[in-house]
Amino acid sequence: MKSQKKSTPGARPPQASKKLAGKRAKGSGHAINLIRHREVEERFIGEHPEAFDPFIGEWVVLEGASIISHGMNAAIVADEARARGVKVPYMFRVVPRLKPNEGYLF
Repeated sequence: MKSQKKSTPGARPPQASKKLAGKRAKGSGHAINLIRHREVEERFIGEHPEAFDPFIGEWVVLEGASIISHGMNAAIVADEARARGVKVPYMFRVVPRLKPNEGYLF
């Protein structure tokens, strides 16, 4: 008699994440890497936080390492980015940088 491993209800098998990584977008023949889809933008934000100092309190759209659009109204910023050819804007609000040993309480 073989011993069976108990699985947690609702847990995905380990190969599920590999399936998602190469998932194809609906209606297109191009595979998108969902795990590292915006790796360039995230790396730029981490390595160059000073680039966003002039935009504190504003919404910013990044495409690669370029700031495409910014402003106080998120809908207008997204529309401007789309008008400039960005299909899916990577948009975030710039918050003030924290000094060492500071944090936000929610």
